[in-house]
Amino acid sequence: MVDNIAELSELSRKLNKKSDTLSTTIISLNEKLANLNLGVETWLTSSAIKRGDPYYDRDKDPDGNFPLHNETWLGYCRFDELGWALAVKHVALQVTNNLGQEDVAEAEVKPLLDASREIRLKAMKLVPALLDSVKRKAEELLESIEKAEKAAQVLSGETFRLSLRKVGGSIRSGSVAGAGETAQYEVQGLPRGQEAFIANMGGRNQPRWQILRAVNGVQGNWAGKYETATHALAALQREVEL
Repeated sequence: MVDNIAELSELSRKLNKKSDTLSTTIISLNEKLANLNLGVETWLTSSAIKRGDPYYDRDKDPDGNFPLHNETWLGYCRFDELGWALAVKHVALQVTNNLGQEDVAEAEVKPLLDASREIRLKAMKLVPALLDSVKRKAEELLESIEKAEKAAQVLSGETFRLSLRKVGGSIRSGSVAGAGETAQYEVQGLPRGQEAFIANMGGRNQPRWQILRAVNGVQGNWAGKYETATHALAALQREVEL
């Protein structure tokens, strides 16, 4: 018995120390996400931190046809005093139709830092999936904004006419064939927040013109295979007009 108590004491010491480290990790994640200024509320509903057993509300469902269960979700949202931070939401879900779909009956939201140690520990393994979800939602919002901007441009009769400006040296990434001659161009006339470069990534006798795009500072990869810079520009013009 003495040995067991001693082992538990040492285990408790290690667990408390790890909990302190965990809080520091959560604070660090909150700060890094806040610095990105994404402002995108996201909840990881597909993978619950904790899921309770089914139960019934006998007052509203005396026949026991619609079971409920409680779940705890990891998310990212804004609090009035704390600002944007990792959070947990405690929800009661209920099956409401024959398809088995579930509706949120009630929800309690609080910062992950204020959650129990058990919840914080279990939440950590879901953080990568949450960050992926935040990224997807941010990309969807960005796409929606770009579509709205293009729709407004069409209504106002505004169009973007792209042109090429010669540049020297290597651009961004990748080597460009054709030493001693300009084989690279910067695209002019793109919508605000967008950049593009067109370069010959092949040889003089076998040209392979490609496009490198960047939107709001997020750079993509060299793509496409065009015979001339003009062909590449025409393809980019069509993309911008979509």
